[in-house]
Amino acid sequence: MEKKRILLVGSDGQVGSELQKSLLQLDNVEIITSAYEGGDYPIDLRESGKIRELIRKLSPRLVINAAAYTAVDKAESDQEAAFAINTAAPKDMAEAAKEVQGAMVHFSTDYVYGSDEKRFLLESDHPNPRGVYAVSKWQGDQAVAASGAPYWVLRTSWVYGVHGANFVKTMLRLGKDREELSVVCDQIGAPTSAETIASVCAKMLAKEADFYRLMEKTRGVYHVVNSDVTSWHGFAEEIFELAKAHNYSCRVNQLHAIASEKYPTPAPRPTNSKMSLKKLEERFSIKPEPWRAALRRSFADIAASV
Repeated sequence: MEKKRILLVGSDGQVGSELQKSLLQLDNVEIITSAYEGGDYPIDLRESGKIRELIRKLSPRLVINAAAYTAVDKAESDQEAAFAINTAAPKDMAEAAKEVQGAMVHFSTDYVYGSDEKRFLLESDHPNPRGVYAVSKWQGDQAVAASGAPYWVLRTSWVYGVHGANFVKTMLRLGKDREELSVVCDQIGAPTSAETIASVCAKMLAKEADFYRLMEKTRGVYHVVNSDVTSWHGFAEEIFELAKAHNYSCRVNQLHAIASEKYPTPAPRPTNSKMSLKKLEERFSIKPEPWRAALRRSFADIAASV
C-alpha cells in the first residue's frame, strides 16, 4: 500500500519538533519536513510562492503548517514579514494542497479573538484581532478556510516546550539572577505544552485511516489547549515551585502580581484566552490533560534546555 505523504512545514519549531515524533504514531505515513533551516526541503516562507511550488512538486496527501511569525511585539514594526509568513504562506499552502487533492492542518492562536469577556471562548465566536500579529494570524485562518481544501485550524494558547523561546524558559533564566519579579495577573488562559498540541493533532488524524476523508467530514476550527486556566502570574508561580522541587538554580523569593497596564507592550494582549474544549471532546472524544500535569511532566527536559 502506498504511504500517505505528509509535508510538515516548520518542523524545527516548538510544535513542529514535537509533531515529528507524534506523527510517527500514524499508520502508513511518510513524513517530509520543511523548515527555514534544516529539514528535507528548507524554505524561507517570506519568499512568495516557494512553498506552493514545493507542494505541487511533492503532492502530499496532507500539509501541516506548524510555522508562524510569533514575535508579537516585533510584528508591529515588521509587518511585511508577519503577513508574509502568517497570511500569504498559509494561503499558498492551502490553495496548493487543494490543487494536488491534499488536506491542510494549520495552527492558530488565542490572539485572534481579542476578547475581554470572562466566559470560555467558542470556535464560533467572532474574532476581534488587535495588533499586527493577531490580524496576520486571523487573515491566515480565513485564507485556509476559503481555499476549498479540507482543513483544520487548530487554535492554541500560551505555548511552551523544549524547543524555541517561551515563557517557561524566560522565567527560568530571569529566576537565576533576580530575587524579585513582577508578572501580570489579569490575563487568563491555558498554558499549553507543544507536546500536548502535537499529541492531540496525531490523535485527531488517527480517528480514521483515510485522514483526507476524515477532514472533509470534520473541517473547521478546533481549540487545542491544555485544560484548566490560570494567569501569567499563576503560571510563573507553578514554574518556580517546580524549579525549587527540581533543585534548579533559582533566586526568586518574591513574585509580584501586577495589572497589564503596569507592563505596557507595543502590541496589545488579550485579557481572556480561556478557550472551550467542548467541540474537540464532542467531535473527537479527546480531552487534553490539565496544564499543571503537562508542565510537571515536561519540566525537567525544558529546564535542561535552558
